[in-house]
Order: sequence, then structure tokens, then C-alpha cells
Amino acid sequence: MRERSTSFAAFVRVFLSAFEPLRGEWSPIVWTIAAATMVVGTVVGVAQSNVKRMSGRNIRETAQDRQSPARSSILLSVDGLTLGASDLQEVAQAPLHQVSFALRRGEILGIYGLLGAGRTELLESLAGARHLSAGSIAINGTIIQHSTIHDAIKHGIVLVPEDRQRDGLIPDMSIRENIAIGAMHGFLLSRAQQLIQVQKLVTELNIAATDLELPVISLSGGNQQKVLIARCLMRNPSLLLLDEPTRSLDPLAAAEFRRFLLQDIVGGHGTTMIFASHTLAEVEQLASKIAVLDSGRLLACDTLAGLKAAAGADTLEGSLEILTRRASRETQ
Repeated sequence: MRERSTSFAAFVRVFLSAFEPLRGEWSPIVWTIAAATMVVGTVVGVAQSNVKRMSGRNIRETAQDRQSPARSSILLSVDGLTLGASDLQEVAQAPLHQVSFALRRGEILGIYGLLGAGRTELLESLAGARHLSAGSIAINGTIIQHSTIHDAIKHGIVLVPEDRQRDGLIPDMSIRENIAIGAMHGFLLSRAQQLIQVQKLVTELNIAATDLELPVISLSGGNQQKVLIARCLMRNPSLLLLDEPTRSLDPLAAAEFRRFLLQDIVGGHGTTMIFASHTLAEVEQLASKIAVLDSGRLLACDTLAGLKAAAGADTLEGSLEILTRRASRETQ
């Protein structure tokens, strides 16, 4: 601690020496205020840089600091979406009951709920992987009929699944091939065209790959997730869906991946995004709007400030507890 104090004092002395030529031109008070302001600003900037480097996020920037694009047009409208419970012949699924919400261009919707809430089922319904019992989905005001994943892709809706190893990546294929396959819906690219588009995305998304012909499983977990997103971006999606995007990533990799989503995908590509998570901190950090699911029912869909106001609580956790208790009383 003593060594740090000594180093800091030395830094201040060197820093202030740069202001010595101005001492004679400014009054003592003005000179002191100006020099002190620069020292504090520099120290704060260094601290922010260190936090960003360690945590993968800018401490000035959270999801709630981002202004929801209220003036942008509505991209997605979901009205009365209903999904029946599975029977013995179907893949297990939680039911969804009359789910309705809207999403504007550029927004990030975080779907929060515990196990069995219907998070994955909602995303897969939007992505054409589930057959709806009732309700409608509209893109840009036009109701779409999509009974398959291919239909959803044609309407610009793509999904990054929760289990990237089982449902996303093709382990026997290279990094390039895993990305390029995203362009193979309706037309084929030459190898040269593939390389140009793939390399562009690899660079933009900062995928750490020394050789694109290496197996995709040679990459780290975070970079494998980026490969799946690059595949989706090959399709120029209007809506990107992500199911538990930081699942199985260590804390540092998860923090870096959340920064990547905010700055590179939403900030850089302007992509509208819906993600599902069981982690409150992740939802609060990433989402500009939060949808709360409980046993297949949508309890609320609003900004963090809106949820707090509706529940009369000071925190997101407290708001969810109050909203859940209210919903439980109403269904009794």
C-alpha cells in the first residue's frame, strides 16, 4: 500500500510539472483548480479503463443507460401467442398462455424466468421451431405464417440455440464452413465469395482464429458463440434471438461476451435482439426492455424503470417478487 501511495505521489508531481509554465500566467487559485481537475480526470479515466479491462464492460455504460429507441418503428408484434403442453409424442415443452408484446427496431428484449417459465419455448416459437396453438406474430406490421425454421429465416428471424455444441455448431466442419453455411438458404456462394464475407465478419466480431480452416471446436467457448452469431449475420437478420448466450462461459468470458453483444452486435450492426436468461444481473445489464415469464405467463414487459414503478420497488429483484406474488393471487 505504501509503494502505491509513493508511486501515485510521484505521478502527481510529474503531472503537475507540465503545468509549471502556466503558473505565472494564471492566478494561484485558477492554476490549482485546473491542475487538480486534470489529475482527477486522468485518475478516473485510468480506473475506468482498468475496470473495463477486467470486467469486459465500461462502468459508464449499462443497459439502462442506453435510451430505448422509442421513436423507431415497431419491428415485432406478438399477439396472444399460445403453446400447448407437450404430450408423449412431442419434444418436452412448457406451455405458453396468451403472450403479447411489441419490440421496436434497435431494442434489446431480455426474457427472464426460472426453469419451466417458457423462455426457450418462446424463443423457439418465434424462430419457427414450435407449432403454435393460437396467436400471431407480425414483422413490420405484416402477420407471418412460419411453421418451420426455414420460414422464419426468410422473414429475417434467426436463433442462436442454448446448447451450441448439440444444436448449433457442426464440429466436423471448419470455422469458415460453420459461418458460411449461414448463407446457404436459397443460394450458394463460391469459395471466394465465402472467404470474403466470412473474413469480414471474423474481423468485425473479433473472432480469435489463426486459421479459418481449423475445426470450429478448436476455438474457446466465447469464440464458438461468436461463430454462431457470425453465421446468423450472414443472413442479414432483422431479429436475432439468443437462448442463454453466456451459458457455460466462465465469468470473464461471459462479461466480455456481453460487451461484445452491446457494442459490436447492437451498436455496430444495429441488430434488434431478444435473449433469454435466468440471470438477473445479465438481464439488467443487457436489456433495454425486460419481459418476465412465470409458468408460461407474461407478467410484465417494460423497461427497468417501468417495472420498478409498476411494482413500487427499488430493485429489479424486488420488482419481480412483487409481480410474481400479484400474479399468483390473480390466478388463485
